[in-house]
Amino acid sequence: MSMSWTYEGLKRNAPGVILFGGLFAIMAVSALNKSANDASLIRSVVAINGTIKSVYWAKNNGPTYALSLNDNSLVFVDDEQPHLIGSNARIERVTRNNGSVSYRFSN
Repeated sequence: MSMSWTYEGLKRNAPGVILFGGLFAIMAVSALNKSANDASLIRSVVAINGTIKSVYWAKNNGPTYALSLNDNSLVFVDDEQPHLIGSNARIERVTRNNGSVSYRFSN
């Protein structure tokens, strides 16, 4: 069994190779961005109120809660503690020096 490297063969496989390479690049950039956000210093922490709308359990992560804020925007917050759907929750908006914003439950 021999491999023939012809122009037609390369042209036929190019979309798959480009798609795979693009997905790999997106994953790499996302991982680097997450580590850069975690390394950036916290600039401000603001306490806000929200209402828990739903919860999502991923396979390898704890629950992620969808919260509706007072201005009707929706944010997602990870937390290991159980929270009731429909209850009011106090969360914190964390702004880092690099401009990224994340949310966490208040302790």
